[in-house]
Amino acid sequence: MVPNHGLYERVLSAMEDESGVSRSVLASVLARVMISAPADIARADIARGSMLSRRVPLNASAVSRAVGALVTQGLLTEDSTRPDEDRAGRPIKPLRLNNDQWGLMGINVIHHRDKPIRLTGVVTRLCGDVLTKPDQEWGLPDEVDFDSAAALADQIKQFHDDLLDGLAERPQLLGIGVEVSSHVHEGHIIGATHGGVSSDEKNDLLTPLQQSLETPVTIDNDVNVLAVYETYRRKYEEQDIALVAVLQDGVGASLIVDGHVYRGGGGLAAEPGHLTVTVERPTSRKANDDRPGFDEPCLCGEGQHVDCYAVPTRLAVELAVQDFSDAAHLPARDDSGQWTDAAAVFGAGGQALGQAVASIINIVNPSRVVLRLPSVLANRGNESASGQYLSELEKAVTKHSFSRGAADARAGEDHLTIEELDPDVANPEGPRCAAMRAFDEFIMHARGRDHCTRRRSHRRVISAA
Repeated sequence: MVPNHGLYERVLSAMEDESGVSRSVLASVLARVMISAPADIARADIARGSMLSRRVPLNASAVSRAVGALVTQGLLTEDSTRPDEDRAGRPIKPLRLNNDQWGLMGINVIHHRDKPIRLTGVVTRLCGDVLTKPDQEWGLPDEVDFDSAAALADQIKQFHDDLLDGLAERPQLLGIGVEVSSHVHEGHIIGATHGGVSSDEKNDLLTPLQQSLETPVTIDNDVNVLAVYETYRRKYEEQDIALVAVLQDGVGASLIVDGHVYRGGGGLAAEPGHLTVTVERPTSRKANDDRPGFDEPCLCGEGQHVDCYAVPTRLAVELAVQDFSDAAHLPARDDSGQWTDAAAVFGAGGQALGQAVASIINIVNPSRVVLRLPSVLANRGNESASGQYLSELEKAVTKHSFSRGAADARAGEDHLTIEELDPDVANPEGPRCAAMRAFDEFIMHARGRDHCTRRRSHRRVISAA
């Protein structure tokens, strides 16, 4: 299904008629203000592209006309004239994202093993300020799964209504972003073994959602959504970044290439969890434990995948702990000074992930690799067993990367970049990122880079033939 982007078309057409500038310029101006948020910004800085890693100038007159149209449509707010604090000369009228008229909604579909179990969501302003109560959740009935897309869409619709009912003042929603832990392409959940969909199936979640919601809906993979957030709230200067996230039972990744998220031909780009690896590992300790350990196949059905070794659920089984946080206190060495079995388990997980990261490095050659890890795995010390995870990971990256790839990925530092991402932190973060993904879809539509635009172009080519 082509998404219902009628709202986008109405807003963009009105701005084109008023300003006389192209949609591409309108999108560029809006994106530059978005990157600068929450700080305000002057027209001159928008034209210069001073907030970009690679400055691409825009015509100052076109920027001024675009700003006027964006203000008229309520996407930007122009503040009162004030002196320019950065440069001597004429005073400026700073611009910022509008906080009153438009809003965004982000919803995260959280799953456990093979089925979705609950939703979390937020409504935000365009600048990202959250309007709803934090950490709002919606439990899903047992019969709802990814196979029954209509039932899941109905639950999302009910949660959508509940989120809006809790607001004293409702902004007009510009878009709704839905994030799932699955391979997603054009609104379809494809081969979502983590969500209970077999590898040869694709379930259309977009159609029933778009039929029940007037607002444009965007569905995307959870790590891609994190990467989109990074492109607008940049922590790093590099334009080519590989973001690798270790979640509870899977390793996901996203590629930022030349400042944009690269999804591949079918939305499958960067799935390191399903790379086959060879690790040195201890004898399994999972006696009398029906949870999957190192020896069980991946959720996709194949064995020796990164997901079999590098994730908390598998490591917990091999460590013989129920709560993975308990693993943080396991010692690295025994009384005789030898490495413990626990250290060997963590080391095996690190080896697996390191080989996957090296594969990404050899194919993509990112200027920085960012690893988002649970705090237990983000420990660089040798005193605890968990420190062997990063130690062995770094060794594997160095060993298996070609030429200067590993050095490039470390961005001039001694180690890969680490960010902590714990499950109890990820849930509220996910919906906020999904909301920003909805804003990104509006900008992509204006630039002609979303799949509904590509489909229209494809139909024109066929008709011409």
